[in-house]
Amino acid sequence: MKPVLTRLISRLSIFLFTATPALAQVELFYDVGVFELTDAQKKILVVHLDSLDQDLKYEIEIQGFADKLGSASSNLVLSKNRARAVTEFILSSYATLVDTTTFMGMGEIESTEEERSLYRKVRIDFVVREAVRSTEEKEIPLILPELKVGESYVVEGLNFKTGRAILLKESFPKIKQLFLWLKRNKSIEVEIQGHVCCSMNSKDPFVKTLSTGRAKVIHDILIKSGVDPKRLSYKGYGFSRPKYFPEKTEEDQKGNRRVEVKILKM
Repeated sequence: MKPVLTRLISRLSIFLFTATPALAQVELFYDVGVFELTDAQKKILVVHLDSLDQDLKYEIEIQGFADKLGSASSNLVLSKNRARAVTEFILSSYATLVDTTTFMGMGEIESTEEERSLYRKVRIDFVVREAVRSTEEKEIPLILPELKVGESYVVEGLNFKTGRAILLKESFPKIKQLFLWLKRNKSIEVEIQGHVCCSMNSKDPFVKTLSTGRAKVIHDILIKSGVDPKRLSYKGYGFSRPKYFPEKTEEDQKGNRRVEVKILKM
């Protein structure tokens, strides 16, 4: 067996035996400049997809990456093409497992020459999406202060994995509250806004992509749960609107790494 394929299957085996039923992950690695799936990569995906519980639906997030070779703009396109190709394969072959899919090109990762082969990759996360739809009126919706059109409000408790548009499980109850709030205030239209932390360069395309991806995750879950798409839009603001600057503590960073809702119409 070829060394690269051996390494990939070994990595896949680790994920299969350590991942919980609620979360699993696969990484595929690429040659320079390539984005189309090889037969070996398809086999790796098939092994993993066949191992999933076929009675469940999964929210699948696909993120493409590139190494430092080439320009930043070309690497962003390459990484997105890698993520798109994986998405198309999954949707064409395993549509019955899919609840929602999100794919993003994350651009290039700073790397040494020795590390580059590890950063030409696609990372695929499979999450069993906990239902946020509820018919129990006793549940408490999101509580916001007096609302005004044009103002934005932080949704506390929506947390993501560092540097990624993957929600932490602790965020699910807060999304449920946001859904119930929208359900009970049917005339309100909002923009879901994504923001990032850590004094990131607002001109870096990765920063804008990451904040947009986080806003889109919330947007898509709400629509899947039954909110009228006409009531929702989303936008990433990168690091252009920090709440805390300069960031002196981890709490400052956490406060900047946030999601807000802006009231567009009431």
